[in-house]
Amino acid sequence: ERKEGDEEKNEETKRERGQQAIADSLSRLDKKKHQGLEKVTELRALTDWRETQRRISEEKLRNERLKRLQEEAVRSGKANAAVESRWAELLDQNMPQELYNEIEAQKSACAE
Repeated sequence: ERKEGDEEKNEETKRERGQQAIADSLSRLDKKKHQGLEKVTELRALTDWRETQRRISEEKLRNERLKRLQEEAVRSGKANAAVESRWAELLDQNMPQELYNEIEAQKSACAE
């Protein structure tokens, strides 16, 4: 009878150890899962931050290009106005040689 009681205790101890091992394993799995989720979250946050920085940089470059284009349009408009006004002066010339010289000078200025 004593042997039977010892065997039952032994079985109960084994069962408790098995249950404890299962509980420990589940705990470790939960911990690993939690750590994995944290890493994924950190990676997503970092990726989002980098994408935001890239978009900000792209927007700055786009604005700079737009500003340069607008400045070029203003300069070009002024240069065209100067050329137009100069042509009007040339058309008022009556002397053929003067007119020819002025037209050549104007062509030269336009080529620059």
